[in-house]
Amino acid sequence: MEDIKEQYITFETAKLAKEKGFEQKIGLFYKSGGAYYNSDGELNGNCIKQIKSRLGIGIEENNDNGLISAPTQSILQKWLRDNHYLYVSIIETSTYALVTGIGFYVEVLKPEETEHGRVLTTLFASTMFFGKYEEAIEVGLIEALKQIQIK
Repeated sequence: MEDIKEQYITFETAKLAKEKGFEQKIGLFYKSGGAYYNSDGELNGNCIKQIKSRLGIGIEENNDNGLISAPTQSILQKWLRDNHYLYVSIIETSTYALVTGIGFYVEVLKPEETEHGRVLTTLFASTMFFGKYEEAIEVGLIEALKQIQIK
């Protein structure tokens, strides 16, 4: 049986999410430049204090010292849905390529109230197909984050 692992967002997506207000501490984070660490100290067997020491940052609990939370794609997708009512929708298609027989495209939707009831408005729809689900959702997450207005 194949080992199923969650896909983590990229460093660039993590930076954008932080700019847009994603602040959940999930124990996985990037340091400026894209180095990836976890709070259990899994990096080369080092504990978190050693990691932070090597990075030249303090170990204060209330200071993130430039660390950027690195959630899975599904955690960020849920945050967008729950906090900003932005829905990232992945749609399978068999028109991607004759060789693979399947592909994906992505939409970002937002519910809106109209005089006729609630409707989903499309804020973004990809014009290209993606060969992997994870590639499509990453693009959708970025496009959804771009929709958030910072106050």
